[in-house]
Order: sequence, then C-alpha cells, then structure tokens
Amino acid sequence: MRSVTITDILPIPGLTGLAATSNGTNPANRTYKLLTTGANVGTFTLNIHAQDDACPNPDIDDAVINITVHPNVQLTFTDTTICYGDNVTFVAQGLANNAYDWSVLSGDPTPNPTDNVATQTVNPDSTTVYRVIGTGIPATCQSQADVTVHVLMTNISETHTDETCGNNNGSINITVEGEASPNLTYDWSGPAGYVPNGLQDQSSLNAGTYDVQVNETVYGCTLDETIIIADIPAPTATFTAIGNTTICEGDNITLRLILTLGSANWD
Repeated sequence: MRSVTITDILPIPGLTGLAATSNGTNPANRTYKLLTTGANVGTFTLNIHAQDDACPNPDIDDAVINITVHPNVQLTFTDTTICYGDNVTFVAQGLANNAYDWSVLSGDPTPNPTDNVATQTVNPDSTTVYRVIGTGIPATCQSQADVTVHVLMTNISETHTDETCGNNNGSINITVEGEASPNLTYDWSGPAGYVPNGLQDQSSLNAGTYDVQVNETVYGCTLDETIIIADIPAPTATFTAIGNTTICEGDNITLRLILTLGSANWD
C-alpha cells in the first residue's frame, strides 16, 4: 500500500501538527493547529518534508510556508471610575513598536493623549471616552479598544435664599456636578442653634455661615462648600412734613412718606 510520511522541520512555537492521513492516493493531508499568543507574534517559517514510499522509487519533496501572526490591540483594564482631580493610567498591549494612535471620542480630557506610546496617564475634568488604534494591523484582527473614565464630583454649585425679617426662612439648595453617584452623604455645620438634618438641601435657616462637606462613600471623593445666608431686615417708614406743621382749619399740608428698604423685596 502506498504511504506518505510528513515531517516538520523547525516548527513554529505553539504550532501543533496532527498525524498525516493518506488513503493510498494523493493528496495526503496533515492538519495543524496554532494557538497564537504574544509569544509567537511575528513572521515564522514552517518547513515541511514529505516522502512518498510508492514503488519503484520513493518521491521526496520539501515545502516552505510563511505564517505571519498579527497582534490584537488591547487595554490593560476596562472602564473605570475616579474622583475629580485624580490620575488614571492605562496601557495598550500588542505592538512591539508602540505604533498606537490615541484619540478622545467624548468628554473633557486633561491632558490630551499622546500618539506612538503604549502608556497614557490622564486626569480628565469630566467623564471621558478614550480610543486606541494600532496601526498596520489587518482589519480582521482586533485593532482598536475603547475605555471610559467616569469622573465623580467635579464641583458643587449652590443657590440660596437669604433670611428676611428675622423669620428663619433662609434656604440652601446645592447640586453636586459630575458623574452621578447614589453614595453621597452631606455633613452640614452652621451658626449657633442650627441643627443639620443630613439632607442635600437645607431650609428654615437663620442668617449665618454654613459649611457642607459632600462625601462619596465608595470611591472616597470629597468636596467642600461655604454659603453665607444674609439677614435682610424689614422695611421701615417715617413721615416728614414739607412746609409748616401748624395749620389752620381748612388749610392743606404736604407729608412725605420715606421707606427704608435695604435690599429686601417687598410689595
């Protein structure tokens, strides 16, 4: 019976050759499996030696197959969350020559990413989406990766209403800007007699200086804000006479009404 022997010469690292099969006629088949990893990225040569033992004279043939393994581009971590002002570093892998193009898809990067480097350290001012693309990679390979950096607690904005007429009717409303978080606590302090309630907004306030510290309990972010509630007094009225204040029956007198308003709004 006809038989064919196939021998690998200088096989590729990670390449496994399965047994050759032949039914006595051509072609003889051999199947190879290659598990590609970072250790065998590049161009390799597979040398195959085949010998046909058919009579009367065996036939010998050699074949050379070049196999190029392209890398996939990947980042060392997935989407992440940081506090405002913190840095985050991510690393692209796959290309030995660091031929990476970095870009920002959305957000407010600080600083802008740099091309042709594998490592980026950034501290975005708001939630930002970054993309890295490896150049010179076939479209069938993974040539790009995206990552989102979520930024918590970028700022505190506030609106307030001053106390009027000593009625303890001041109020404070605050907004924590940045990526929303359900894990916020509010630590308030104020003038004598003030009892904080631990809520985001405060009401029934008298005049004075109020401080709030907002804490994100999962990532450890902290922001502070100071708000001053003024005391706006009630308007006052006085009468003054224009001209003589002594008149006879039937005479007229002109009076002037003077209202002292301060900065209060009144009707």
